[in-house]
Amino acid sequence: MEDEDLHYTLNRDDLEALCNPMALKIRETLLELKQKLDDKKIPYSDVEIVGGGTRIPFVQRQIQEIFGVAGVKRTLNASESVARGCALMSAMMSPLFRVAEYQVEEYNLYPIRATWQFDSDMEIENDSKNTGILFSEGCSIPSFKSISFPKAGNFTLALFYDKDIEGMNKLLAEYKLQAPQITEKEFKQKIRVKLGQSGLVELTEYTVEETYYEEVPVKTEKKEEKKEDKKEDKKEDKKEDKKEEKIEEEKKEEKIEEEKKEEAPKTELKAK
Repeated sequence: MEDEDLHYTLNRDDLEALCNPMALKIRETLLELKQKLDDKKIPYSDVEIVGGGTRIPFVQRQIQEIFGVAGVKRTLNASESVARGCALMSAMMSPLFRVAEYQVEEYNLYPIRATWQFDSDMEIENDSKNTGILFSEGCSIPSFKSISFPKAGNFTLALFYDKDIEGMNKLLAEYKLQAPQITEKEFKQKIRVKLGQSGLVELTEYTVEETYYEEVPVKTEKKEEKKEDKKEDKKEDKKEDKKEEKIEEEKKEEKIEEEKKEEAPKTELKAK
């Protein structure tokens, strides 16, 4: 077969013009990161870049412009640092390896919202009371959240991302829960949702708690009798103590009188 050679000259300015849509997306991401740092008042002086995409000159220029640094730092191996971190994390999670302990806190990138709809309220749509953010952006994972419903009946639970994410479906999971027969007036349906370490969300527990009251007879008469008996015993003890004190005082007085009689001078009478 005959070969055809293609020769084309393309300079960097023309290449960056062709890549301009991608450059705009990168710029939006960098601006969002800069805004988060400013909101949390996190100081920084340098920017370290890793990954193969950071070798592109217009990416480095945007980082310098947005973060206001003189130049980006490339002290780490751009290709191997990410792979080494993944290997270390895998070894930490595996029971077959022993590695130095590092504290790594996972970060939830996108807020997750929960909505619930009872079968009895199917006619009501877009009720703001039946929805709420379950896992906020930036919360640490793994994480658990619970929701209580003081209402009886079957309902549908939906979990989805709170904002549109390009290339991803917003709906994460949907559950149809059938409530058991409830006999008590006070009750609540409770669900427990887990955001796992891998970023997957799932319903882990569904329970129904009922509160019932039982009348228990209280024996108050005996308590009162015991109290009265104790009071009477105390009174009698006090009376006996007082009697003993009086007897002791009388004995002391008798002894004192006898001593006085013995000490008095004896007089003799003589008849004339």
